[in-house]
Amino acid sequence: MQNQQENKHTWEGTAGTPSQEPPSPQKLRCFRDILGIVLSLSDEEWRTLTSDVPNEGTKLQFACLCTKIITSVCKSAIQSYLPTLICMLGMEAVLRAEEKLEKKAESASMSSSTSTGPSPKHSAER
Repeated sequence: MQNQQENKHTWEGTAGTPSQEPPSPQKLRCFRDILGIVLSLSDEEWRTLTSDVPNEGTKLQFACLCTKIITSVCKSAIQSYLPTLICMLGMEAVLRAEEKLEKKAESASMSSSTSTGPSPKHSAER
């Protein structure tokens, strides 16, 4: 029982305690994909993967940690390359691309909210 208590808190601070805002659809898809991979690991594969980890956490905690790492790396890459893209393509092209991405995200959000009910963000705007 003591070991389960220790494992519960192993990656808690790193794996992302609940944030104030709901995760983006992209982050949810990323988490779903990673969780699918982690959950499909055999016991032997899981032991091999976590053999060098001093305080092994759960598969769910590991998937949360991986998602956080991937989203952090992606944000850093975008922040690094965006100024270069702006210089190469010009500000207008970047703004048009950003507008298209926002519309795409909005339409994806609308389609998912119609199938699962309104999101808290859309409810607040009404």
